Amino acid sequence: MSPINFCEIVSKMRVKRDKRDDIFSKMIRARDGYYCVKCGVKHEETSTGLHCSHNVPRRYLRLRWTPLNAITGLSHILGDSN
Repeated sequence: MSPINFCEIVSKMRVKRDKRDDIFSKMIRARDGYYCVKCGVKHEETSTGLHCSHNVPRRYLRLRWTPLNAITGLSHILGDSN
C-alpha cells in the first residue's frame, strides 16, 4: 500500500467561498476603484465582470484575506485561476 500524499490531495480540492470571501472581494474591487489592474478597464460597482484574484492561492489561509495578496481584474485576463 502506498503512502497518502496529502499535498496532492489538498492541491486538487476546491476551496469553498464563504461570507468573508464575498466581503474581501468587494473590498479589493473598491480599493482598486473598480478598474482591472491589468488592462485599465473600468466597471460599475455592481458589475460581475471584475473578479478578485489572489497571487497566492486562497487555500493558504494565512494569506487568504490579506489585501496585498489580491488584485482586481477581468476574468479572461486573469485566467480564472482562483
